[in-house]
Amino acid sequence: MHVNSLEAREVTVISIYIGNLPYDATEEQVVELFKPYGEVNRATLVKDRETGRPRGFGFVEMPNDDEARKAIEALSGKDYEGRPLTVNEARNRSAQRNSANLSRSVTKDDATENDATDDDNGSDSGGGYRNNMTNKDDE
Repeated sequence: MHVNSLEAREVTVISIYIGNLPYDATEEQVVELFKPYGEVNRATLVKDRETGRPRGFGFVEMPNDDEARKAIEALSGKDYEGRPLTVNEARNRSAQRNSANLSRSVTKDDATENDATDDDNGSDSGGGYRNNMTNKDDE
């Protein structure tokens, strides 16, 4: 059985987080910032859903692991229009959520109790960990 080498080759794309961008930065400018380190598939800047304004961070995709690592190393902390950039390999969303949930001092029992309380009150706020946060003035 003959397998076409293009079909057999696994393509890995490295997603890079870039933060502390000026709010007027464009995706084209971010691509140009990363190009000296290698091929850039695309850059995406995140905007606020309600206002459409830039949020000052985004993601860059690079197909070559070595080039991506060089870009991260070179650009992390680099001054860009008066702001030190935050650049690192992006984590997938589920890993970020798991990390955030683990960093809170909430037990599973607290979350389960809070979920039941939310249901009893008719609240549809998502329940669990997020609702377990309280204001010290309320205690």
